[in-house]
Amino acid sequence: MTNIIDTIRKIDGYMATGDESEGEMSRRRFDREKFRAAADTMAKLIDLTNTMGSEEHVVAGIVEGIIRSHRHLQYKGILAIFQALGEFGALPEGQFTDGRNAFAHKLCGLLRERFRDELFWKDGE
Repeated sequence: MTNIIDTIRKIDGYMATGDESEGEMSRRRFDREKFRAAADTMAKLIDLTNTMGSEEHVVAGIVEGIIRSHRHLQYKGILAIFQALGEFGALPEGQFTDGRNAFAHKLCGLLRERFRDELFWKDGE
């Protein structure tokens, strides 16, 4: 199983070596742009919940965004969100958690356990 932190460091710290083809360098740049856009979008989403009582509006907005998306992309997007939450749940407790987010970390761990066969089947490898 690939450690998600190693993957983050690899993508975020990517530097072209000069030994890669133009196509490979282009693909890696595109991958890094997607990585940065996803990280920034998640940070923005989390920031939107920073007002008491705003969760209902954020959840409604998320559902609206899903509904307006292409059906196949809905599947891919929801799958990516579930996988990301499961990866967060697999991070070592205390390294990226404290009392303020411990329950969220626990929920993500439970999500990972629940969907082990469907999404996290590589855990045993």
